Amino acid sequence: MSKYSRSEIEQLIKESSFTLRNAVQNAKLRSMLADHGYDPGKLARGIALVEDLTECHAAYCQRAAEYREATSAYHATFKHARRLFERHARISKALFSNRPECSERLGLNAIPTDSFEPWLRHARQYYREAVTNAQLQNNLVEVGLSPAILGLGQAAVEDTAMADRLRDSAQSLAQQAEQQRDIAAKSLKAWMRKFWKTAKKALAKKPKQLEQLRAG
Repeated sequence: MSKYSRSEIEQLIKESSFTLRNAVQNAKLRSMLADHGYDPGKLARGIALVEDLTECHAAYCQRAAEYREATSAYHATFKHARRLFERHARISKALFSNRPECSERLGLNAIPTDSFEPWLRHARQYYREAVTNAQLQNNLVEVGLSPAILGLGQAAVEDTAMADRLRDSAQSLAQQAEQQRDIAAKSLKAWMRKFWKTAKKALAKKPKQLEQLRAG
């Protein structure tokens, strides 16, 4: 988990941009800072770090939004698939209540609901058997579960599996982008600490000029 909040990152970018822009554009500040080692070339390094963090933060925000969208899509897809499967399983349980071997083949004896992976395994087992086993099909069609209807349920289950993979991928990309952003933030904060230490020394007798480096 990131040690920086979004507001902290954006505040760092805002304040650093203001400070370095003034350091470069104000001739008096530029001259006094150069006398203490912060010439235009060194200031350009700080500006590059600000730009790098800005880009990394934008990339992270994009990846985070994509992860939220993928998560929302997963939940909607899972809800639809679970509703179909629960209906089909309920009808099948009633149909095969006196035929335990059929219930066992369809995986109806213990359907987990608390976590996705066990649910997915059971749902896949059910539809695999229900769609491919001719004997089961003959019974299921009598209660309205035709191959076409079961096929819709099976497709919904596979759509959910795909949505879960897409969500995992989006989460991984968001985490990578967050790590890159945090590295960029750490680099800029370290650079700015050194800059301020020098600036305070260089402008110790010029409080008005020092204040010009501070964002409002």
